[in-house]
Amino acid sequence: LAEVTKELDVIGSTNDRITSRMALCDAYLKLDQVESAASILQEAMAQVSVLELNGFQQEIMDRSYAIALERGQWQQALQFLQTIQHQQDSIFAARTELKMASLQALYLSDATEKDNEDLRNSNARKEEIITGQKLNNRFLIGVAVVGLIIMLALIYTGRTSLFLVKRLKQKNKLIKGQHEEIEQKNLELLEQN
Repeated sequence: LAEVTKELDVIGSTNDRITSRMALCDAYLKLDQVESAASILQEAMAQVSVLELNGFQQEIMDRSYAIALERGQWQQALQFLQTIQHQQDSIFAARTELKMASLQALYLSDATEKDNEDLRNSNARKEEIITGQKLNNRFLIGVAVVGLIIMLALIYTGRTSLFLVKRLKQKNKLIKGQHEEIEQKNLELLEQN
């Protein structure tokens, strides 16, 4: 593992070099070579701090705690443990906030979609009502037109009837006048005879 680490120092990326040092540190800790583990961890910490890589902070804390525990440095181990706990709480809080924001976004999205669906349904119902009203309006307009035509026909026939009645009255008057004239002539003739 030490040779792989040396090889990665030459050809590997920064992340590879740090990751290999973390693995080497774990191996030294399992072999109870605490000082070698501490030395390798110091090298990894130096690379992390120079490059300002925050992704390895949790792993460095975990290994620093293990080294302090192996050395019997209880107070330092307790401080590392408290820091680890605080970071885990912060990470948990951040994840919880992210999950809550995600759930809230999903809720708002679902609520918006439901509102949109309700609006579409409402619009469809209103469109059906409007279509029905248009048909009713057309029917009423048709009835009104037919009523108007009938009314105009009645007015026309009424006026024509009045005109015919006047003509008939005049004809009757004329006929009556002629009838009276004929009767008078008949009476005159009868008197002459």
